[in-house]
Amino acid sequence: MQPALFYFDHAATTPIDPKVWEKMTDVLFNQNGFANSSSIHRMGILASTYIERARQHILGALGANKSELIFVSSGTEANNWVVKSIIETNKANLQPHWILSRGEHSSLTSLVDWANSKGIKVTFLDLDPNGKISLAQVEHVLRRESCNLFSLHHANSETGVIQPIEALGKILKNYQVPFHVDACQSFLKTELKFSEWEISYLTLSSHKIHGPKGIAGLVINESCHLRPLLLGGGQEKGKRSGTLFTEGIVGFGEAVTLFTNESREILRQRKNYLVSQLKLNLKSIVFNGDIENSIDSIINFQIPYFSGKELQKQLSRLGICISTGSACQSSNKVPSPVLTAMGLSEPQAFSSLRISISKFTTQEEIDFLVESLLSLTTKKVTKNVPFKTRVA
Repeated sequence: MQPALFYFDHAATTPIDPKVWEKMTDVLFNQNGFANSSSIHRMGILASTYIERARQHILGALGANKSELIFVSSGTEANNWVVKSIIETNKANLQPHWILSRGEHSSLTSLVDWANSKGIKVTFLDLDPNGKISLAQVEHVLRRESCNLFSLHHANSETGVIQPIEALGKILKNYQVPFHVDACQSFLKTELKFSEWEISYLTLSSHKIHGPKGIAGLVINESCHLRPLLLGGGQEKGKRSGTLFTEGIVGFGEAVTLFTNESREILRQRKNYLVSQLKLNLKSIVFNGDIENSIDSIINFQIPYFSGKELQKQLSRLGICISTGSACQSSNKVPSPVLTAMGLSEPQAFSSLRISISKFTTQEEIDFLVESLLSLTTKKVTKNVPFKTRVA
């Protein structure tokens, strides 16, 4: 008999909220929302209405109603679009310059070789032991040379550490540098004020907040522009052509609507309980990054002298789904670049695990996870699952 499944990998993806799924299927099958939203007949206009309603829900959650939201397929697509568009637009410069941190998602760091091949100068900002960039280092770099784009995650996908976006936005505005923020992990889980924080471009993702996969968003400040990503039928004001994924967009908007203050409070309580139980039961545990200044959905830690990969395998046999870091880097045989950039040694990085929870994670699930970790790290492997629970 297979054990019950306990899901602690919500930073990789979240299950669709049942109410989101209900909304998507209702629009698709009952409300005639399946039509092509570019069609000018009655049903096409109806589909377009659903899309615009979702667009306003998402922009409203950011306080960015005057800005533009372009729907894309993924956060990776949005990140690639911003970087390539800005760099190509500025390639007439003597040497365009792009700044990012050493802790970015692979959708940005994988563009470095491409940028170098185009003659673009790339500057990496260091991370301190808490996982944060130094504003002093930013000022130092900007005083020495001009910059065409500055990219930074709001909350790191491996540690959850929150970067000082508000303060950084003010600095970049003084130097007239476009500011690109990847908020796929942080959106709705912590404070984020798009317009007030002087953000130029903001990447969002639906499937990190219990919406469907295959739909994401790029918010563009009203004073900023991007070259079209795809040419064709002129959808999304000519910036990203292609028939829009109506039901996915509706699901994205509904997920935003359902992620309430109560959802955030549940996350906060669950994180606090998880941290307290880990500290109480695993005396040797070491948390990676500034756990007090991180989003409530992610905790990264190490258990010295234990292999993170081996613990992950043992936990999986018990039905516990957990990760050693970003899903996009999970097959790598090298230590996490994020953790090593924070000063961890290779053995420390290889001993690390990431727990990521959601508003649906229960206290009972957390108890079983902690009990299992304790059992495995004291060389006693739990053979029986004490109770069943749903996957969420």
